[in-house]
Amino acid sequence: CHVMRVPAPERKGVTKSAKQKEREEKFGPPTLLVVSDINTLPWEKKDTKKKAPGKPSGTAGKKKATKKTNEDEADSGDVETKATEVILDLIEEYGTLKKKDLPTKIFQAMKNDPARNAVVKIVFDDEFLGNGPWEYEDGVISE
Repeated sequence: CHVMRVPAPERKGVTKSAKQKEREEKFGPPTLLVVSDINTLPWEKKDTKKKAPGKPSGTAGKKKATKKTNEDEADSGDVETKATEVILDLIEEYGTLKKKDLPTKIFQAMKNDPARNAVVKIVFDDEFLGNGPWEYEDGVISE
């Protein structure tokens, strides 16, 4: 991510100590560090397209990529099915769920499942959540 400094908001009713005033004179007005741009999110896959030095690129690499794409397309339905099953199980267990709580609950429910990361990624899609066999409104999932 990229960060930047912005002026800190003035807090009314708070008096500055002598030490704070001295620091402000020396370094300038107080600032806050905020995120200005997010490059990648933790659940996104890293860029695997970088080729290793000294490795030739040829048709073998293209065949593997095509095979991987076909597997991904076939697995996408499986991932959606698993995601639906896990969410339904969680709704049965907890009654209602907030969208922000889904990753934690899914990681706990799918501890040893290799599809866990793909399921977590798909549940962030509001379209997926809105089209499920459950009610989804204002970030809350219920029966």
